[in-house]
Amino acid sequence: MAKRKQKKTTSAQSSDALRRNGLQAFKRRDYSAAIAVWERAYKQRPDGQTAVALAEAHFRRGVSALGSSEAALADLQRAHQLQPDDDCYAHHLALTLHRLGRPSEAQPLYQKIYQGKSPFAKRVTYPLALALLQQGENPANHPVWAALSEAEQTMLQFGLSPQQVAADEGSPFWRGILALQNGSFAQADDLLRQTLDKPESLLQQAAAHYALGLIAAQAEDWRAARRHWQTAYNSG
Repeated sequence: MAKRKQKKTTSAQSSDALRRNGLQAFKRRDYSAAIAVWERAYKQRPDGQTAVALAEAHFRRGVSALGSSEAALADLQRAHQLQPDDDCYAHHLALTLHRLGRPSEAQPLYQKIYQGKSPFAKRVTYPLALALLQQGENPANHPVWAALSEAEQTMLQFGLSPQQVAADEGSPFWRGILALQNGSFAQADDLLRQTLDKPESLLQQAAAHYALGLIAAQAEDWRAARRHWQTAYNSG
């Protein structure tokens, strides 16, 4: 009995040591090292605290790899798997799937977020409508239609994606979004800051701040990322 108790205690100490080692790596922004040890700790003892930490590490590594969507996808899927009710993780996963040409997989994630009450509900309105359109459905028949701006409704009625709008109108905002999707972060940053100088609407201003937050996160400037995301939230 004493041996069993001692073995169990040793296992618990090993799990705690892995958590501490993972935290040290996380603080160094070495997310790969943090993930490696936290995955081991989670396998030993799958508790909620480790799941939260592990999900955040996967999320940060995934966002940092947005220039390579395939590389980011696995991390964002794992973050969502660990924290399925976190709309931030679900939102980034949906956008990545959509960017990879998989709207049918992105749509259920958009739909769940849209039906929730988090700040991300407003942000998925256009992507959700676009995903519906890309699958042959009429977004005008979906409740999300009423949440779209007139400009967004017009774009969808003509079957236009943001990329096509960027090409047709030369909008700094859409050109910035396109550059972000293509991994041209410096160009995207410049165009989105131009948008903030003269935004067409509060919604566009909020979207530009959110995108700038993604660029900051890709550079692991988490303070700037949080500042932009908070501004986006405050802008509606």
